[in-house]
Amino acid sequence: MRSYEEVSVQSQVAAVMESVLLVPVPATGLSRLDAPQWDSLRHIELALFLEESFDVRFSAEEISSMTSSGVIVELIEAKRS
Repeated sequence: MRSYEEVSVQSQVAAVMESVLLVPVPATGLSRLDAPQWDSLRHIELALFLEESFDVRFSAEEISSMTSSGVIVELIEAKRS
């Protein structure tokens, strides 16, 4: 069972992704392979919005690894714990 905080992070990540990518994020998550509009420019924009929204900073390596909503949630949770 997922904790409230994990669900909250997932919901917040989905909201940021929907705002930046302009597509709905399904409950199962969204992969970069499934969203053709998730290009390199939007990828950087997404990383910046996530940093601002969660008050975290990502390394270049972490930004490169952001290939799905699940990976993003894991990165944010690791930074917040």
